[in-house]
Amino acid sequence: MPSRSKKSSKSRSAKSNFSTARISGQFEGQINAAGSLHISQGARCKANVRASDVKVEGSFEGNIAAQNSMSIGSSARCKGSVHASSLHVDGVINGQAFVNGRMDLSPSAQMQGHIVASRLVVADGASFDGRCTIGKFVSNANNAARKAA
Repeated sequence: MPSRSKKSSKSRSAKSNFSTARISGQFEGQINAAGSLHISQGARCKANVRASDVKVEGSFEGNIAAQNSMSIGSSARCKGSVHASSLHVDGVINGQAFVNGRMDLSPSAQMQGHIVASRLVVADGASFDGRCTIGKFVSNANNAARKAA
């Protein structure tokens, strides 16, 4: 599976036709990946992202729209808005999470902000400070969030 690294401290827009795009340094700007995006541990990314699947292990600030699944690794720090079909959190999210399907907060997860999800699983040990909308009201809340973004 081909990969592509983005290393920069300048603002720019990145489009990827590769099956996996990888950020391993610093990146600031727009990212549109046709396949999946991996933000490596130690990477610092400040961007608006659209991708099929997203895995964050570094530091991220901005908005992420994952068409399918998204995972936040145990060393990850995310600040901003996250949209995904499914979301698994081991690290830290400070902001909003809009999930059409299931959202999992593992024992090491720390979430501060607003959750809108069809289903939410909070493991013993996870931290959550904020508000949440779960279940049948989710489609209306997610549609309003997409229009605002």
